[in-house]
Amino acid sequence: MTRIMQMPLLTTLISMATWTKVILLEDLDRELGEGMGENKRTRRKIASLERRITQHEGKIEAERTKPRPKHWRIEYWQKEITSWSEQVSRLHRRLPQARKKDD
Repeated sequence: MTRIMQMPLLTTLISMATWTKVILLEDLDRELGEGMGENKRTRRKIASLERRITQHEGKIEAERTKPRPKHWRIEYWQKEITSWSEQVSRLHRRLPQARKKDD
């Protein structure tokens, strides 16, 4: 009777240990920031931010053409554009080509 009860518990513990090991390795990889595809993810993030900057610039132009533009909206979008531009420049420095140019 006790043997039957121990088997599922042992199986459960082994699977929990395996999953814990997998999760810890994924966390370690993320912390190091290394791995295959890191440059690709960085380039995608840059492209995404640049698209958002372009969209916000369009919103600013559209708002300025209105008879009574809301300046608080324009200021908000400009702050976001500034923030994203700084983020793009930081991301560019992560890419390998940028590191070679700096040296």
